Amino acid sequence: PGSVYHDLHRDGAVGSGGAAPHMAAGATVIDFSTIGTAAARRLHEALAERGLSFLDAPVTGGVVAAESGRLVIMVGGATHALERAQDLFACYAQRVTHMGASGTGQAAKIANQMMIGGNIAVAAEALNYAANFGVSAARLPDALAGGWADSAVLQHHARRMAAANYAGEVNATITSLDKAIPQIQKAGEMAEASGNRLLTRLFVVGAGLIVVLVI
Repeated sequence: PGSVYHDLHRDGAVGSGGAAPHMAAGATVIDFSTIGTAAARRLHEALAERGLSFLDAPVTGGVVAAESGRLVIMVGGATHALERAQDLFACYAQRVTHMGASGTGQAAKIANQMMIGGNIAVAAEALNYAANFGVSAARLPDALAGGWADSAVLQHHARRMAAANYAGEVNATITSLDKAIPQIQKAGEMAEASGNRLLTRLFVVGAGLIVVLVI
């Protein structure tokens, strides 16, 4: 499925019916999706052959940040292309960070997903652990606020877990699971390519815990 998605993604950008054939030389293609480093670099190369710049610019922050125009963007690509895109990014992002050459935005996004996934898994385990000792799990987010254990995951996801409140979250959960699987695959592929086999195993285990807990 991942390779099919990447083929469709590439066709949409540089295929005969894609955007690139209709763009003037010197224009910039910006990709906000999460497709992995290798796919981003292939797009960069294909677009460069047409005289076009490419930025891989995956975002994080969730629905709330998107609606309030406060997304966080991790960008891979040429500095001059990023400079041209800053006014556009300012419309919906609170922060834009240039991570390096093409593909590094994707690497940063996968790292982001790994950290979020680990936090969610540990938060769920911590809530369950505390509840088993008679602690009201619903009190933990407020009790830990401002300390080193505090995080957006604790204040948002852990509160919903403790209250078993998933109203309006069912479709979002299904969508998250659909996205999680290819992202796990990307993380594994990227770690394997870098020779970091241990990282691959650890992330797959963490992601497995998340899937079990969410289901």
